[in-house]
Amino acid sequence: MLDLTFNVNIKPDVVKKVFESIYPQRPIENLTFETLSPEGSASNAVGIFGAKDYFISRKKLDPFICNSSNKMEDIYVSTLDLDPAKILRACVELMEEMRGPRSLPSEKTIIAMPKYRSEFHPSHHSELLKKELLMAFLVLDFILIASNITTQMSMFWYQNVDDAEVLTTKINEVNAENVILLLPSENVNNVIENAYNKSLFTWNRRWVIAPMDGGIPQPPKGHEVDMANVSVLYVGNSEVPLGDIANTMEDKLASDTAHAAKAYIESACNDSLTETHYTGLTGDFDFNNINEPRTSIALTVARGLMKTPKNVGSVVIKDNTAKINGTFNELFSFTNEAIETILKSRKMRIAVVLATPFAMFKDSSKKISEPNSCNIFDLTGMTIDVVRAILDPIGVEYECTCYPVSMSSDSLMSVNQGFADMAVGDFAVLPDLKDEFDFISNFLYFTLAILEKPEITQKKTYLWLFLQPLSAGSWVLILFCSIVVALVLATLNYFSPNNVNYGFYESIFVTFGCLFQGLTVSPPNQWSSRFMLCVWWLFVLFFTVIYIANYAALIMYNGIQSEATGFTGLLVDPSIPFGALPNSVAAAQIKLSNDLEIQKINYLSDKLYSQANERNITIEERVQQVRDGKYRLISDSFTLDYFANKYCLVVTGEYSSQQYAIFLKLNTVYTKYLNGRLTALINDGTIKKITNSYTDQQSSRTCTMPVEKGANGGGHRYTITLSEVGGIFILMLIGIVIAIILSIVECIFARKLMVITTSILQHC
Repeated sequence: MLDLTFNVNIKPDVVKKVFESIYPQRPIENLTFETLSPEGSASNAVGIFGAKDYFISRKKLDPFICNSSNKMEDIYVSTLDLDPAKILRACVELMEEMRGPRSLPSEKTIIAMPKYRSEFHPSHHSELLKKELLMAFLVLDFILIASNITTQMSMFWYQNVDDAEVLTTKINEVNAENVILLLPSENVNNVIENAYNKSLFTWNRRWVIAPMDGGIPQPPKGHEVDMANVSVLYVGNSEVPLGDIANTMEDKLASDTAHAAKAYIESACNDSLTETHYTGLTGDFDFNNINEPRTSIALTVARGLMKTPKNVGSVVIKDNTAKINGTFNELFSFTNEAIETILKSRKMRIAVVLATPFAMFKDSSKKISEPNSCNIFDLTGMTIDVVRAILDPIGVEYECTCYPVSMSSDSLMSVNQGFADMAVGDFAVLPDLKDEFDFISNFLYFTLAILEKPEITQKKTYLWLFLQPLSAGSWVLILFCSIVVALVLATLNYFSPNNVNYGFYESIFVTFGCLFQGLTVSPPNQWSSRFMLCVWWLFVLFFTVIYIANYAALIMYNGIQSEATGFTGLLVDPSIPFGALPNSVAAAQIKLSNDLEIQKINYLSDKLYSQANERNITIEERVQQVRDGKYRLISDSFTLDYFANKYCLVVTGEYSSQQYAIFLKLNTVYTKYLNGRLTALINDGTIKKITNSYTDQQSSRTCTMPVEKGANGGGHRYTITLSEVGGIFILMLIGIVIAIILSIVECIFARKLMVITTSILQHC
């Protein structure tokens, strides 16, 4: 009886099945096929099929003698206890093929391998001690082979069950462009599932996955990953038909083991071989060297993580070389159609920061305090509209998570860690983020500015605006003065008659005619009337100048906002609280500014008006404080223009210039394509229409404007009150008194002159 024993990676029933089909006329009938553990024993075991030195306790078996004089020692058909260093060499060379000549040496590669440890058994401690010493040299061998990759390289020694989480976190943190997994199948599947949950299978990251036991990795949670930059190395020659066995590593090894068993028995019993060189399912064999027949290892390269492997090439490992068959260096050249296919292959996961007016709920009453799933069709805002304008025509579906503005940094972290594909909100291309993300930008620029409330507002334009340059009291007094002057002229003319009749009706006509600059009259010949008329002309001059100047100013500045205080004004008058919204782009930019004036403003804002207890305040709440005159808000100009036009506030000052941006993970394969679509939308005017819809005032709307207070603490800007023009009425009164005195003098003098004249005429 002959016992053919195998290590635990071989299926004896499959060996028997294949053996009986290829060797029907065998000289030995009583054959037993069984699995033997390394420490096990079998009384009649003769042929041992396993890795060399696998069965340490069975090294001293008696040789097997059949019909010939040949003494058959144990033979060793290599199983998946293959030399990991050779597999690693194949992985490195395959990765170099995938990278191609255009890839940069600055790329980062992570290689994950198990940390080898051997257990100590007293029964064979000397053998294990040798093995431990050998392992120390093998680790060095791994490192030397890994150093052949032409990028920055890190080794990850996998040893614990939870190392899948640690490994995928490390891949994401360093943003590795290349990943090589050389681990047992169980560990590989754990890493794949964890990487899929973090969306690490992206089109800008290459993967070479090689289970050390030669198995085929399973799609994560049953979801296939059909990506050209994921290559799987598994044991097997895809060009050799499987026959009546399963497409598994164990069955392939069992099939090749059956052929080795046939050669073993033929050598012992027939002294001849029916096949000396055999191309098997797991590699090539030379049965002339029956003790170590394997000459090569055959691996198949499959694309993606599929339920049915999509084979695209092969690798043959022989001696210390790995020959790669297939073309892999053109996998990263994508046409626009291919990128559109990528974008439609799964939902676009968007981290939305609810920052008005960039992204907000259509239902303004809806608020959130922590990240929540949301529907893009329930959102509005400038960046939301831009994203949809870019992606909607392609047919992309969306999966959104909404963040409050206080958690904007968390949204960026979700993109960086692979939980989201894109982040939208009030983001800008700031220096500290340029090296960490890709951007869709150039659709709008902004400066930092200040949102303030005007002091007082002016009434709307109306039909009787021409009366507004003077107060009601001023107009009443002017009319009163016109009548009084007419009465005085008429009275003076009565007592001191002029050559031209200045009766009451004529005087009324003269005073109002002069007032409105529409009458030229013959001057009176009496000095009292002349003086009175001169005083009136002076009054009319003052009235005309004041009215024209004030009315012109009123028309010119109607609807225009008051002058900006600017950033310097914040330093001059810090009495009203000011600052940027906590956790906003403006706050970050002010904090990082090297400008001395901005540093002073930031210092004053922090010291005088600390926002330590207002981290969760919203921009709408801040704007309400601005409307109440209790705050001056520093933010980006687009946001402030939106609120200024909505609530008739003032935007002042200007500092720095930045681009708004939509954030993508660094080295995203479709960044250039999306920026190209954005450029097309800019050129056809679509982006301008979107931005204008959030900043333009409606034509039917008239915003109120700031005005200056009068000297009496009330009134409207450019409205002249009695307190400001009372002096000319006093001058008028003084003039009237003087004219009356002159009239009296004229009357007395005229009477005396008349008496004298009468006396002279009587004497004559």
